[in-house]
Amino acid sequence: HRWLGKRPAHTATLAYLAPRGTVADTHDQDAYLVGIRQQAARLGYQVDIFDPKHHPDDRHLSQVLYNRGIRGVIVGQTTVLDRAHQLDWEKFCIVQAGLNVETEILTLVRCDLDAAVRGAFHHAVQAGYRSILFLLIANRGAASDQLCLQTAEHLAAHPPEGVQVHLVPETWDHIYHKREMLLKRTRKIRPDCVIQITSYLFDEWLQFGARIPEEFAAICLFTQRTSSFYAGMNLQAERVGALAVDMLDIKLRRYEYGIPPTRITIMVEPSWVPGPSLPNRNSSTGSKPAHSSAPAGRRGGRPSK
Repeated sequence: HRWLGKRPAHTATLAYLAPRGTVADTHDQDAYLVGIRQQAARLGYQVDIFDPKHHPDDRHLSQVLYNRGIRGVIVGQTTVLDRAHQLDWEKFCIVQAGLNVETEILTLVRCDLDAAVRGAFHHAVQAGYRSILFLLIANRGAASDQLCLQTAEHLAAHPPEGVQVHLVPETWDHIYHKREMLLKRTRKIRPDCVIQITSYLFDEWLQFGARIPEEFAAICLFTQRTSSFYAGMNLQAERVGALAVDMLDIKLRRYEYGIPPTRITIMVEPSWVPGPSLPNRNSSTGSKPAHSSAPAGRRGGRPSK
């Protein structure tokens, strides 16, 4: 069908394992899923979503998937599997989309998070900023957040000449009640650029009188492709999802079931998204945007990575 240039008929169903009750509760904001569905449709698959928490254990989930004729499974980044009753791996071809410490044995497609942190830092330095603060609010159990933190620690320990790098790690525990305190702490450090994982805290700080970018420039490590204000890195989550389907398609055609003898990891390079939150200090003609351009009333939330 693909060779003839025709739209392929659905030939099989793929399972996407992803929990509800997260940022992607309705799956509308799950960028991985967008790429998965689009690429699956191109290759002649349909995609059904399964939440492992809706099953007594992973053995039961395996039976449900197998009895429905599903042989291809994509494990989402935030999926937690029951290690006491693991999936019957040998019955399925499985690919993981996004870094997940719970399933480190699988074929993996993910964003290059080290490149995302280094890319954000590089653009801040290139734009003329010399006092840079990494204020990283990370989940303790999120491997992606921990990787970002490790790269930031390395940059703070080995800064370029003439650049000061500050690092303030935080967790999401009771972060709502720490918002104003973290803004005061940031002002004491007096950075000219602040790098955070998402825009959530920036949005909250605007409610407490923070002026971005007049007071300090702002960069988000994880931002959307269409961001109109915050500069940052687009992790290409849709592309990660599409590549996960490509890898699964290859496995199904080769009958590569079960846990692979050697793990294969494919990393997708992130891209830079410019925005008014990071004015170029090296430009003599550039002018800073007015404070009114900031999304003062928006709640950023935590996207999937």
